[in-house]
Amino acid sequence: MFMKQIIWDKVMLFNAGALTLSFMEIESLLKIVLLIISIIYTIVKIIYQKQGDPELNKRIREFFSKNDDQKKE
Repeated sequence: MFMKQIIWDKVMLFNAGALTLSFMEIESLLKIVLLIISIIYTIVKIIYQKQGDPELNKRIREFFSKNDDQKKE
């Protein structure tokens, strides 16, 4: 009985260690995935901001072209 308990304890300890190691690896993997996702999100936001709204860009160009025409007169 005593030997069986020792083996059971060692198996439980080994399983707990393996589970902890698995969670640690998953945590690292999740951190890396989150970092990659945040970098991609930031790049997409920067691209959209640089492209901007076509209608707004058109209005801005019209505004400045009117101001340039007024300054020339």
